[in-house]
Amino acid sequence: MAAGDYETVFTPNSKYMTGFEVYLKNVQENEHGELQFIITDNNGTVIDSETVELSKVKSDSWYKIYTHAKFKTGNQYTLTISAENCGVCPHLQLVTSVHISNEIISGNALVSIAYKKTNIYCWK
Repeated sequence: MAAGDYETVFTPNSKYMTGFEVYLKNVQENEHGELQFIITDNNGTVIDSETVELSKVKSDSWYKIYTHAKFKTGNQYTLTISAENCGVCPHLQLVTSVHISNEIISGNALVSIAYKKTNIYCWK
């Protein structure tokens, strides 16, 4: 992210998407600054955003971001990740396509989409 914003395009498999996780590396201890996560729809309209203090992010681990945006199955959305006001910017873990879920249309960072759990009822 030191070279600029990172963007990935994704298509949720379910309208019940609740967020995503990103794998972050090179987060310096006591680093000041923020990570900004912005989700936009096909029209470029921001449907959700979150800013996180870098001091709350651990290096070499997954960071979870929850969203309350409404998603439609089959629609494409863009997730933009940027680092602001930091001395040393964190890195995203880049991977080959074999490690990327089918929901990710473009981008090669390790990103995982999360969904609500479905309730399973057992009838007697």
